[in-house]
Amino acid sequence: MESECAAVEAILQQLGGDSGDAQAAVEELRATAGLHAAAKLQLALAYSANALFFAYLRAQGVDPSTHPVQGELERIKGYVAKYKAAEAAAAVEAAKASANSGAADAFLSSA
Repeated sequence: MESECAAVEAILQQLGGDSGDAQAAVEELRATAGLHAAAKLQLALAYSANALFFAYLRAQGVDPSTHPVQGELERIKGYVAKYKAAEAAAAVEAAKASANSGAADAFLSSA
């Protein structure tokens, strides 16, 4: 697996990719847009990298379903599901807060 990772890294280097650039982008996004956007970006990067490696294995004639990359993709999919659940819960909480704010405004205006 080390040699396969090295091969993929060499290809990415030829394309001009640098993991430091990705980390810097995540840090900048976290500072400007917040944790939700940074988490979404990290999930997208992780899934994309593993999906590319999956495609690389298929192109090399290796069965990716028996390779550890399949487990990584499943693990990332689990984190995506957790993120979506947390995002939905946050949306529900925001809706409740908005409804409570409206009720408070109505109460105060009637008093």
